[in-house]
Amino acid sequence: MVLAKFPEARRADREGARKNLAWLGLGQLTRSTWMSPRDRLDAARKALGDRPALSLDLLHFSSLGAAEDLSIASRCWDLDDLQQD
Repeated sequence: MVLAKFPEARRADREGARKNLAWLGLGQLTRSTWMSPRDRLDAARKALGDRPALSLDLLHFSSLGAAEDLSIASRCWDLDDLQQD
């Protein structure tokens, strides 16, 4: 789980971070919360670490089980669209 928060005045930085995290395969759960089923914390740190205005927290997360995993994943990614690929 990646928690990345930028001041409102740093919209360009926030957009760049959003693109970097999406490229790494993370899905956006909320405006500042990104999830991945794989360990992408080191890659996220490298991709975002040079942004001085960023408040960044990197966490390992464990859900309550498969149903919770599916619920979270469906909020981060369009699973129907992914299934068609």
